[in-house]
Amino acid sequence: MTGLVDIAWPLVNHGRIPLHHQYPLLSAISRLVPEVHTAQDMGVHAIRGLPTEAGYLTVAAFSTVRIRAPLTQLDHLLVLSGKRLEIAGYPIRLGVAQLHPLKPDASLRSELVTIKGYLEASDMEKGVRKQLDTQAVSTSVNVQIGRRRVLKVKQQVIVGFQVRLAGLSDEESLRIQHDGIGGRRHLGCGLFTTTQQAEDQR
Repeated sequence: MTGLVDIAWPLVNHGRIPLHHQYPLLSAISRLVPEVHTAQDMGVHAIRGLPTEAGYLTVAAFSTVRIRAPLTQLDHLLVLSGKRLEIAGYPIRLGVAQLHPLKPDASLRSELVTIKGYLEASDMEKGVRKQLDTQAVSTSVNVQIGRRRVLKVKQQVIVGFQVRLAGLSDEESLRIQHDGIGGRRHLGCGLFTTTQQAEDQR
């Protein structure tokens, strides 16, 4: 495994962004750093915010633009610091980048996992188990399928689910954070974070 980190830019402006912002966020970042769209090992986390209005998130003190990427891409990505991005017509401005190394944790979670052909919760568990098998993750690891989520990309609606994993060894935890589960990594799908990381972003 190559060394991956999460690079996070706090948002220095207030305001709101669309709830379904993953695709316009990726597009805005890719205009400045094309490698984000082309590199297979990079993923853009969804921005966390406060759902204070239907269809929108309000930018909060914990809101960040966060990209999981190899350290070898750091120089390319640091140009985003201080930049203004338009997210479907809503502006955000990025602060100074902060590095967050991936750390092992027995429990991991992903807000949205999409696996082609797995559209029901019971089927999704089977799909996750199948991918865990390919990553040599123990069958004793507990898989919890959470809320059904959708991802909107232009006119397309993609179905996925929240997923939680528990009982991971350190090696398994880092492998899952590195490889992810399912597809659409560039749009933040299948990226797993630790419980502490999730709390830090709320």
